Amino acid sequence: MNFIVNDNIITATDNIENGDGTKFMNLLSDLEQIHNNIVVKLHTEGGSVFDGNLMYNAIQNSTSTITIQIIGICASMGAIIALSIEEVYMVENGYIMIHAPSGEAFGTANDIESNVKILRSIEKNFIKKLINKTGQTEDSVKQWLNGDNWFDAEQSLQEGLIKGIIEPETSFKANFNPNNIGTKDALNRFSALFKNSNLNKNSNMNLRSKLISKYSLNANSSDTKIIEELEKSEELKENLVKLLELEESATDENIISKIKELLDVSQETEQEQEQEAMLLIQNAKKRGVVGTSQEKYLMNMFKSDFKGTRTYLDTLAISNAPNISSLISKGLSVSKNTKIKAKSEWNLDDYRKNAPQELVSNPTLYNRLKKEKFNK
Repeated sequence: MNFIVNDNIITATDNIENGDGTKFMNLLSDLEQIHNNIVVKLHTEGGSVFDGNLMYNAIQNSTSTITIQIIGICASMGAIIALSIEEVYMVENGYIMIHAPSGEAFGTANDIESNVKILRSIEKNFIKKLINKTGQTEDSVKQWLNGDNWFDAEQSLQEGLIKGIIEPETSFKANFNPNNIGTKDALNRFSALFKNSNLNKNSNMNLRSKLISKYSLNANSSDTKIIEELEKSEELKENLVKLLELEESATDENIISKIKELLDVSQETEQEQEQEAMLLIQNAKKRGVVGTSQEKYLMNMFKSDFKGTRTYLDTLAISNAPNISSLISKGLSVSKNTKIKAKSEWNLDDYRKNAPQELVSNPTLYNRLKKEKFNK
């Protein structure tokens, strides 16, 4: 069997040979380490029952959520593998073929009887799996083991062999009928079309799987659900374009670039505020209104509420400043060397010392004084 791994998808095609069960188990185990949702694509005429059973068990007991997609022919042991889980989907032009297990008999009468016994046991197991998956009666599923029984997508859905029908990865003429050409030829015709359609690279189902992964959806999410997520994403993009004041034709790269630019500006603003906070704390320490032990605490206050902490420090400065009128009334005088500034000449420190509330109520004044102070 040919196995191709692409992201979280295992595509398994052609005949199931001896050893393929172990190969599949190893591939699936590797993907389970990195993916919660795994898609197994099947296109096979069947083959080794024992290796097919290994694949059946690996899928059924997987630690990840598995979805099986029948992308062409799923015949014989391939059809049994498709019974391993409920989440099985088939392309609209695909086919399932069910028949009784077969084998070649050589040797003595005892050898042949032993082979018959094994085939009967395998057949009994097939019947049990078919009943469990479809809910059909034993008599009904036994009829499926008489000769080659082909089920198209609609019939497979009606009989409970699959859960849903998906878009085809390739197309056939309307008169294609696997009953008329046999399993091997039908498989080869699908395989040739897969090759021409660049399977595993540009298929719609690969796109579906990528969308499921991108939006963290369940592996069996309906096409409607995927479309809803796409619409939400598009609406978010439109809102971002308006919020960032970009052109309607803005690409995802334009949006990301603008957001990065705003984040850079925000970072610069935070650095400026941190520098100013450090300066304000040092000035407050010089004035004796805060101690060294309070420095770290005040810095954290500035980070959570810059404006409120600045006002708080200004309030401390005012409450600890000497009352000039009171000093004069007590017979004290201001030094003759003290120069009184006109208010029009006040800088940021003067306002913080004499009129902090004006800074709070007049952001334009504060921003101008801050720029004058810190751009020198």
